[in-house]
Amino acid sequence: MQDHVVAERDEDKVRFCKDGGIIGGTVVRIPADPWIREAPGAFTEIGCSRLRCTDCGAMVRHRERVCCRAGTEPDPRELCAVEPSQWCRLPYVERCREGRLYVCRCTIWLDTATHSLVVPYPDPDDPVLPPWRCAGHPLPPSRITVDGVVLGPETDMVELVDGVIGGWRPSRALAMYQVRWPAWLCRLHGEIAGSAAGDAFARAMARHLGSADPAATGAALYFFERFPHAPGVSGVLELTARALETGLELCYKAPGSREPENPLRVLAARLSAHRQPADERETSARELLRRALTTPSRLAVTEDVMRAAARDDPRWLAEHVAEVLAVRPQGWIMLLEALEDARAPMELQHVAGMSMLTLGLVEPKALLRWARKPWRPSPQGSLLAEAARDALTGSKRSGGRSDERRPAPVTGDPDVLAIVRPARPHRRRPLVDGHL
Repeated sequence: MQDHVVAERDEDKVRFCKDGGIIGGTVVRIPADPWIREAPGAFTEIGCSRLRCTDCGAMVRHRERVCCRAGTEPDPRELCAVEPSQWCRLPYVERCREGRLYVCRCTIWLDTATHSLVVPYPDPDDPVLPPWRCAGHPLPPSRITVDGVVLGPETDMVELVDGVIGGWRPSRALAMYQVRWPAWLCRLHGEIAGSAAGDAFARAMARHLGSADPAATGAALYFFERFPHAPGVSGVLELTARALETGLELCYKAPGSREPENPLRVLAARLSAHRQPADERETSARELLRRALTTPSRLAVTEDVMRAAARDDPRWLAEHVAEVLAVRPQGWIMLLEALEDARAPMELQHVAGMSMLTLGLVEPKALLRWARKPWRPSPQGSLLAEAARDALTGSKRSGGRSDERRPAPVTGDPDVLAIVRPARPHRRRPLVDGHL
């Protein structure tokens, strides 16, 4: 008996904004075309036009330069039932100079800044955002124009990508894309991702992985870190495997990017944005990432890479503390904070810390200082602080002659053992925001 495979139609495909979508005041552009969305890595800050409330299920409506009068009690159900163009006829709505009013059947929100609805590592001082998420954007028409460039079935994507990498720049694009041209390539792909033209564009980018031009390779890695499920990402897996086998140092600077690009960051993005069911590439990405963490290599392990491993399988990371720190003795803080940021079960965080103490991979005094930081009031920090204090007290009672194993001295090429710790991204504070 043969299996019948139903082909997925283009009209059935949807694409989602990154980080759940963007909301904001008049500084945020919300396009009228439903297929336009915020593309990863494009720096465009396009507000989501297709938000849905996860509580009441209603589609979110909005209008700029209007707000609710002070001292009134607006009804979100009434607002949601009225066309936004008629909101000013309601007695509790008035015009304002800036800001955008959003409403669903259960929530009213006035925004004058810019917010991503999903923040991976939220700050306790950040406002509590409404329960809205991008409901998905349809594919664009078969032929569209972006910044004067026609994207359609007749477009030679290889020629387009090679031309941009070779120095050609679109005259109608924003000025920042003259330098940040890899971001403009992400903008183009974001408009057509999921279509046949988008797949051809991604494969054209994959041709530059391992190129003799470092900027071209950096641009390709920048692209696949933002689109880790795009066709052609298998080239990143091959590049990583070759680097682990030969000991090559793969670190490239994409023009206009603050941080250097390396293949491990693409693997981390692939695991962080996993899909169900998992495919062979995701399994290969997981195996390569674990090899990079437990074997000496010249690939830089960043905070994002360690966090991806913690999110993917916190138990594996907690149980392989010895192997990870044998390769990177200075990475114990990064490992503990990755488990903490990934909200791993408390017992796994405690197991990891206790393994470091028991095996002598970290000094009790150093662990005590880390666990007693004022912004770490978690039970895990208290338990580790108590264990470190007990170990430190036992060492003092023995006159400093502890029988614990001390960490082995760091030897070898410093580039192999180096840990890159990029700064956390800066988040702008909102001017005025909140629920009404």
